[in-house]
Amino acid sequence: VYGYPKSEGLALAEVNMLSRFDEKHPENKHPLYEINGKIMNATDQTLEVPILRITLVDKEGEALQYWDFSEHGRTLEAGKNIPFSTGPLDIKFSQPSRFILDLGSALELSLRRKPE
Repeated sequence: VYGYPKSEGLALAEVNMLSRFDEKHPENKHPLYEINGKIMNATDQTLEVPILRITLVDKEGEALQYWDFSEHGRTLEAGKNIPFSTGPLDIKFSQPSRFILDLGSALELSLRRKPE
């Protein structure tokens, strides 16, 4: 399950989560997760591509682990989109509940309250 807050002029689209077992390490009993989709610019202006943060939370909503993906310095033209893919996420917990996708600058992400 995933969720994301509304970002000013930016949206996530075609978000998919893949889950599979690691064929190279069959002793690992936990699945590998990968999330992909698109970041869309829904404005009539060119915007800087924000950081995409993926947060793993437990069933109480407590953040367990997060990953930041940055296209530092890249811009996104009006009405355009760029694809993203996390690649296999190295999860250190056996009981994840959901993933939260969040867009923002480093400052915005640091000021946001914990995922709900």
